Amino acid sequence: GELPQRLIYLDTDVLLLDDIGALWKTDMKGLPAAAVEDCSQSFELYIDFAEMEELGLKSGSLSPKECVFNRGIFVMDVTQWKHL
Repeated sequence: GELPQRLIYLDTDVLLLDDIGALWKTDMKGLPAAAVEDCSQSFELYIDFAEMEELGLKSGSLSPKECVFNRGIFVMDVTQWKHL
């Protein structure tokens, strides 16, 4: 079957008060995902960077201290995501 162009993820505790069509129409500028930054947490909480290095995996430009994104609501460009 044909894949959709975009997916909008909503946590089960999200309350919608307006049309989410604006999320669908968001200009993602060719990026694989659009989300809100959440600086109350950083990647080091979820990723063991030392273990990744031991396994020969590269974190690229990702810093352990960088903010994560809010996972309650985000938009995914399916085509771009598949190219990651």
